[in-house]
Amino acid sequence: MWIARANYEALLRDRVRLESEVESNKGIIARLEKELDYWRGKFEGEQARADRVNDRLMETSGFAPVSETGIREVDEWKKKTEELMKGYMKQNTEMFADELPGEEVVEIDENLLGEVVKGFRE
Repeated sequence: MWIARANYEALLRDRVRLESEVESNKGIIARLEKELDYWRGKFEGEQARADRVNDRLMETSGFAPVSETGIREVDEWKKKTEELMKGYMKQNTEMFADELPGEEVVEIDENLLGEVVKGFRE
């Protein structure tokens, strides 16, 4: 099947125009995706800040944190304090092991320790 030269050239021009539009649209899409990532990050940062503020207000009222950020921070804080307590307990048992009768290493019951701390507060 033969096609007229004018039609062929018109089809080529249309194809070139469409290809350039596609390339242009790819650039626009990439720019918009980058902008979307920027605003998504900004939104997540603001949401985390608002969660922290809300959790602090809840804590001052005597409630536990309710947001994921607050719960994660509390869990991290609990892990750190547990590690510190274990280290202090080990250090104390090593320091006073020769003064305590019986076994060299004495395990201190955590409930007893909690009751002692509660007694000092009262």
